[in-house]
Amino acid sequence: MLLSKLSSSLSRAKSLPLIVRGKPIIRQPVRYGGHKKILYTFVSKQNSRDFIKHMKFYTALGLVPSLLLMFYTSYVVGEAELYDYDMDQYEPEFYEFFAHPITRFLARYCMEDPKLSYYKDIYAIELETSWTRLGKLCDAVEEMEGNAQFRRWQISTGIIDNAKTREKLEEYIEEHGIETVGRRD
Repeated sequence: MLLSKLSSSLSRAKSLPLIVRGKPIIRQPVRYGGHKKILYTFVSKQNSRDFIKHMKFYTALGLVPSLLLMFYTSYVVGEAELYDYDMDQYEPEFYEFFAHPITRFLARYCMEDPKLSYYKDIYAIELETSWTRLGKLCDAVEEMEGNAQFRRWQISTGIIDNAKTREKLEEYIEEHGIETVGRRD
């Protein structure tokens, strides 16, 4: 009697799964089957077993060649040896300072040259400084024109990118003694 009440209450609750012989059953209606037929789907462990099998296989597929390559480079090729050389005749590349061959390979093909990244950073700082100087100069010109109370010329920031115009602007700054912050001497 208790079992019949439990099964009737579970059959009313559509969201709860039925439990038959210790296994959960999901009740799903079959479309276009007619007369409310219900397909009982049993949860199996086959998917999880297949997933674990595939995970082991593909891990081994990538791991075994990697381990063989690391073993070969470590024990057959070996680490690099440092020797004295003439600084005037030969300048070593940045990746040649690493001792292990795998580290050298990664430094050569996956990392950026430190000199190149240094120059990129310096260029970004230089560009920001020049735009700051230009902004301060435009502010100083607007302030001077505001004190004179006459029509002023509009300065377009796109003109300053031209090298000749920049040189003329710097000459004008030097001639008239305009002080800007961050000015190069």
